[in-house]
Amino acid sequence: MRKIFLLIMGFAVLSCGIKKHPIPPVERSYYVKRVGEGVYVISREDIKVKGFVFYKGVWYRKERKGFCFEILRGKDKDRVCVGEALLLKPFVVVKEGSELVEVYPSGFSRYYVYPYRRKWIYVNLGKRIEGDKIVIKRYESRKCYAITGVVGDRESEPYILCVDPYKP
Repeated sequence: MRKIFLLIMGFAVLSCGIKKHPIPPVERSYYVKRVGEGVYVISREDIKVKGFVFYKGVWYRKERKGFCFEILRGKDKDRVCVGEALLLKPFVVVKEGSELVEVYPSGFSRYYVYPYRRKWIYVNLGKRIEGDKIVIKRYESRKCYAITGVVGDRESEPYILCVDPYKP
């Protein structure tokens, strides 16, 4: 009787758990960024985003409220939702040197900096700020940047900073 019990328990223990290698989750070929009132969808493949316009390599829509939208990838369709816009801006202290500009943002725990030209944020070229200081090199021409603060998966309205050219 005891041998039968152990045999049944052995089968029960062996039958539990994963039987084959788990399939890793499918990595999406796009990502969504909420920067202030702007919502950007950046993709490595050909997609269509309902209710958005395609501009400078990204899908874009300006909307203050939270909303949901559809991303069409061939025959597949994803439904994505974004929260309402984060209307605060980071507080920024700027210390200008002859060759470098030091920027000290505050008000958030994380920040991003993006190139900014002709009233457009190049979100696909943004960099996450490590630490509490941004060092920007002066170039031969004037360059502008958008600095955002991050709360969860939303970014604040950008603080626009333009750096004048280097003058030897």
